Amino acid sequence: KYYFSALKVREKINDKKGIAKCYNNIGNVYRLQGKNDEALIYFNDCLKIKLETNDKKGIANSYSNIAMIYNNTAKYKESVKYQLMALKIREAIGDIEGIAACNIGLGVSWRELGEFKRSANYLNTGLDISKGIGSKNSIKESYGELCKLDSLQKDFKMAFTHYKQYIIYRDSLINEDKTKEQTRLEMNYKFGKKQTADSIKNAEQIKQEQLKHGQEIKQQQNYTYGGAIGFAL
Repeated sequence: KYYFSALKVREKINDKKGIAKCYNNIGNVYRLQGKNDEALIYFNDCLKIKLETNDKKGIANSYSNIAMIYNNTAKYKESVKYQLMALKIREAIGDIEGIAACNIGLGVSWRELGEFKRSANYLNTGLDISKGIGSKNSIKESYGELCKLDSLQKDFKMAFTHYKQYIIYRDSLINEDKTKEQTRLEMNYKFGKKQTADSIKNAEQIKQEQLKHGQEIKQQQNYTYGGAIGFAL
């Protein structure tokens, strides 16, 4: 709802970059809802603008998103086609994280097409690059997909080895998320506590100022009354 509202505004002011971003976000929501046909439409609309503006990284991202939809709908040959196009651009612009993601995606597609050797090459390349940049999420994903590949080839010993590594990185990421959440809660608590203390301090200060002001007014009234009585006498 909000992405469509944003899209309407961006179209009015002809914000090409913003329009493309909205298309991409809407496509992602549809993808997460399992509405692959709708997602593909918006990813292609996003791609058109990225091509018009010659946004290299954006073009590669759109190709990868389109490939993801083809993977979801078991159109693996189409997925390979788009992932290879994305990989070529990512290599040209030096997008290391993107290169790792493309290799992992290609490994999955080739595995589903029964090309196990190709799949292993891409998955291991993706794993090596992910280790090189320290991307725990991509490392976890690589091990998980290699485990599936090993199982299909009935290499259960290696599948177990890869699965153990997958669990290690998965748990590490979960623990990191828990630590971040705990830190966030502690910071919120401390901030809230400080705000409360500041509010009490401010309220006390205001109270003291009001009391002082009241005393000054009372004193002034006494002076006024005293002067009036003296004048009368």
